[in-house]
Order: sequence, then structure tokens, then C-alpha cells
Amino acid sequence: WDYTPGKDDHVADNPIFRAKLESRITSTELRVLHAPRPGKKLLVLDLDYTLFDHKSKANHMHELKRPYVDEFLAASYENYDIVVWSQTSWRWLEAKLTELGFLTSPNYHISFVVDKSAMFTVESNVKGNKRQHEVKALELIWRKFPQWSAANTVHVDDLARNFAMNPKS
Repeated sequence: WDYTPGKDDHVADNPIFRAKLESRITSTELRVLHAPRPGKKLLVLDLDYTLFDHKSKANHMHELKRPYVDEFLAASYENYDIVVWSQTSWRWLEAKLTELGFLTSPNYHISFVVDKSAMFTVESNVKGNKRQHEVKALELIWRKFPQWSAANTVHVDDLARNFAMNPKS
């Protein structure tokens, strides 16, 4: 299953979920690896299944990268600051990013990385059924870095439900 917002699905406006968002904004520290650059838009990318396919069979970690992902990141970096937000714990996220070479490329830089601890659970209507799932609420980033907003952020993720708190993105 995945998430398709219905006309009566007001996840982003729900006071309970807004309170969870406020709590995450307060408790989440984003460690900047490369300072945001003036005038650049924001590109938020998921890791698993988006930048690499960790279920594929391969002999080496770098073989799991999506084709041309480094070229894509280098081209994107010209106009965007790049953030990786994954539903993975920090320990494994750091290991994957390091092994894949995403933190050491001379052609692009990752501004910061967000792990699953910044996510929280919401309840959505999915095909008439209530489902609980975690979300990546971009407002967490926008409130900490006000130069970015819905107007200048692109989020790429393989799971539509991660967007439930970002209905206009």
C-alpha cells in the first residue's frame, strides 16, 4: 500500500500531528556538513530505493547506486543544495552514505543528512482504511533554514506516504 491523499484527508492540518511536528522541530538537531549556499534551492532526496537499490544483488556497495546518480547529483548541485533524508537509523545511514561515496564527492556536497529520528507517525485514510505511517515533514527543514520553503524545495522519494505532511509539494 502507499498513500494517495483523499479530499477528506487533512493530515497536515491535524492538531495532533502538528503537535508532533512541533516536538520534532524542537528536538531535532541538523548537523550541517556543508553550509547552505545563498540563492540555491533545496533538493531533498531519499536514500533507499531512490539513490540506490539495497535489495539488488551486487558484489560491491558502489554497484547498488542507481545508474548515473553521481552525474545527477553533480548537475543538481549547480542549482540546489542537497539533503538526504532517510527512514534509516543514523548509524546505518552514515555507513551507507560513506560506502557509496556520497559524502566525499569532489563534484557535489551534501548539506546535511536527516535520519528516521526526525520522522513521526500520522494516521491517513488509504482507500477508505485508516493507516499509521511515518512522514518526512519538510517544514522541519524550512523552520530551521527559512531561506527554503515549499516554493523552492523539491523532494524525491519512492514512498508517497512520506509526503502526507507536505500536501502541496
